[in-house]
Amino acid sequence: MKNYVRRALPREFAVLGGPNSDDDLAFRSDNLQILWNCSDESWADPGQHYHHESDEVLIVLKGSLDVEVGEEQFTVEAGEICFFPAGMFHAITGAHTPIEALVIRAPATQEKVFRGDAEL
Repeated sequence: MKNYVRRALPREFAVLGGPNSDDDLAFRSDNLQILWNCSDESWADPGQHYHHESDEVLIVLKGSLDVEVGEEQFTVEAGEICFFPAGMFHAITGAHTPIEALVIRAPATQEKVFRGDAEL
């Protein structure tokens, strides 16, 4: 039985691994989630959010991402990383294309608490 995954990175958004990976080329893990963002079209999060228990890291390989953390705004350029600890509000407010970036969350989660929901 093969217990590793090796694959080429696709030319589109893909879940490379995580708890809900149903792609036979992705790895299954409850401890780690990796998302691959590869696009020629800009995109943005619908608003600031945080993850209860998961830390998140952005690794930008090509292009750049505009990020908002609380009231602060900045751009994460190619060759840079950005780390958000669990519980910190953040959002990607724009992608400068073409973009190639990894989003890594540990432990793995799909859960996002948006700013308006957290204040209820």
